Amino acid sequence: MFNDCRYGTLGGTRFTLPRYYRRVIGIKKRTVNKKLTVQKFQSLKTKETTQQHCNVSILNCQKKGNHTNMYKKIFDSKNATREEWLKVRKLGLGGSDMAAVLGLSPWRSPIDVWLDKTSDTVEEKESEPMYWGNVLEEVVAQEFAKRSGYKVRNNNFTLQSEEYPYLLANIDREIVGLDAGLECKTANAFKANEWDGDNVPDAYYIQCQHYMAVTGKSSWWIAALIGGNTFVYKEIKRNDEVIQAIIDTGAAFWELVESKTMPAPDDTKQCENALKKLYQKSNGQSVELPANYGNMIIDYLEIKNQLSELETKKRGIEKRDERFLER
Repeated sequence: MFNDCRYGTLGGTRFTLPRYYRRVIGIKKRTVNKKLTVQKFQSLKTKETTQQHCNVSILNCQKKGNHTNMYKKIFDSKNATREEWLKVRKLGLGGSDMAAVLGLSPWRSPIDVWLDKTSDTVEEKESEPMYWGNVLEEVVAQEFAKRSGYKVRNNNFTLQSEEYPYLLANIDREIVGLDAGLECKTANAFKANEWDGDNVPDAYYIQCQHYMAVTGKSSWWIAALIGGNTFVYKEIKRNDEVIQAIIDTGAAFWELVESKTMPAPDDTKQCENALKKLYQKSNGQSVELPANYGNMIIDYLEIKNQLSELETKKRGIEKRDERFLER
């Protein structure tokens, strides 16, 4: 894979041009039992990560069905500070990190993840939604136990895959007596449609598959309190194709982290915000673009306008269909 990569620089930072880490999974149906098309990667050798800030090293072996996963408990967050926990997260890719690396996070870009893993500082501030998500986690977990009849227990450890040490997991709960875990979420009422039927937001689907990649479990339940007054819970089955994509993409991305090679920028708002944060001040230099760039920019603006018009027409048709079906 890397033999075919070409490199560029942006503000003195080296980055890879291929966007192999973005949207390697083409999601066709937003359902719990998703069928996904996985872009094949060449096999990559992974390097052992240096264990720092870790005070626990307990080896676990999970063997369920055809899945055997070895992982270590490398950090106990029960009595740790948030800053200590965030430092440990720099040792690898967690579930929410992986959704961003795959281009499926509405909040962060691959560059955000790369900046976090390559920096020595801990800058992540707890937003209001994050705060309430943490406060209500226990409420969601207990409501899941009440409605499902399953008993749940806390897991305060950061888990690290033995075979793929760049994969980490901080799981919300384990389900007693089941080969499964539980992810607890709170969601804005305006996002309720993302949870309709068997639907699960793409970023959360990847997060749960990531946890199964680390733990070897056969399924993962997700429970969500939506708008403060609607509760849903669903089971997400293990998808080994998606898990293999997570493993391969994670390996490729972690090589960028270790080599301090910035991922290629993309056209998302999240990436734009990350670049603004990275390059807050101009170096005062200007760059003269080749003449053909002018035509490319014109073509880009025309295509962008056409896409906007098509999206408007699409929404209009969808609205008419909804009104027709409601009759």
